[in-house]
Amino acid sequence: MIISVWLIGYGLPRDESMIVFLLLVGVIQSVAAYQIGKYVERLRQMAYHDSLTGVLVNRRFLDKLVEEVELAKSNHQSVTLLFIYLDNFKIFNDSFGHLEGGRCHGQYRSSLVSTPCCNSGRVSEKSRYAYV
Repeated sequence: MIISVWLIGYGLPRDESMIVFLLLVGVIQSVAAYQIGKYVERLRQMAYHDSLTGVLVNRRFLDKLVEEVELAKSNHQSVTLLFIYLDNFKIFNDSFGHLEGGRCHGQYRSSLVSTPCCNSGRVSEKSRYAYV
């Protein structure tokens, strides 16, 4: 962007040192854009996933659910939503603490996600949205 503003304002550089300067600015700008992109992706990951369990947070889960329902409608497919209730989990949480409870949820989620779900003979990727 800086280079395009320069070219619009001043035209093509005539001096070799100015060409080198503009190339250097372009490289720095590209590296900065790449780093900012990585940072934004990391922020997105942190905003949409629980840091301890790795599951989608409520808002992102609901967004994904709506997205999956719309995709299924457009492809004339069905969607299955499975709720799993862990009996007496509150006792575990109260006994071992919320940190251990979160770890337990994370392990449970991992076991769900790693188990292939069969759907008409093909592996479904819907379990990637497992929410515990």
